[in-house]
Amino acid sequence: MKVNNISTAFEDAFLSVPLDQQINNCNHYELADYFIQQLSSHQPILEAGSGSGRWVGWFIEQGMDATGVDWSEELCKVAEQLIPNGTFVASDIADMPFPDKSFSSIVALGSIEHTKTGPSKILWEFNRLLTDDGIVIITVPYLSPIRRFRRFIRSCAGRRDEIKVKAPIPYSGKWAADYHYEDESLSFFQYVFSKKQMRKFLLDAGFIIEDEFVDFKDEGILHNFGHTVGSYDHYTGNVSFSQIGKLLRKLLPVWLSGHMLCYKVKKKL
Repeated sequence: MKVNNISTAFEDAFLSVPLDQQINNCNHYELADYFIQQLSSHQPILEAGSGSGRWVGWFIEQGMDATGVDWSEELCKVAEQLIPNGTFVASDIADMPFPDKSFSSIVALGSIEHTKTGPSKILWEFNRLLTDDGIVIITVPYLSPIRRFRRFIRSCAGRRDEIKVKAPIPYSGKWAADYHYEDESLSFFQYVFSKKQMRKFLLDAGFIIEDEFVDFKDEGILHNFGHTVGSYDHYTGNVSFSQIGKLLRKLLPVWLSGHMLCYKVKKKL
């Protein structure tokens, strides 16, 4: 796969649903109420990895002040055109062009797990940009008990599609990844982290963990059991379950099957 193809694929995916529909879908997102509760008193907001800009648009609709940063100049350009009250900056989220303590809150939804060397540099950048009384809300794919068991079974069956990367110093062991792509000019990973790994990343970057929980149960069931249990509707942002999927949804607790690990952290002063 060529570099420009993977870049274009991501941009096309983010723009495959009209932006007004994406913003509307934010209303039934699992963390929408949590965002209103936590972010209303912590502005301005920075979204690190803003993609299409849907969350910046939604924050603005809630009367909040928000800025989005994304690696894609094209996505930022489109977002600026469709969300005129929003601010969008094309930048690496590990090295953003803002002064120290520029934001009272930072939101990173599935964006810090895509760097080969891990999220530490990005988290230190969040620490730099955050005010002393600010908060950061982060979600990352969760190496849940079901995900671990699924990987073990696939390995025993001779399926070698599981990716593990030796953790760089000062970390030890290996990090699990669902996807990776590398060549001379691009390195893209999608790591799946455990609670233990995430706690170390956050504490090492000078944060105090105030909240830790697992969410996105429906997507977790779909990711772990595949199309036999249902499908994802990208237009509405919902999972549609088969009868088997509905049964699993009823039986499995979120801590066992949830797709994302969620954190609220503050700076250690």
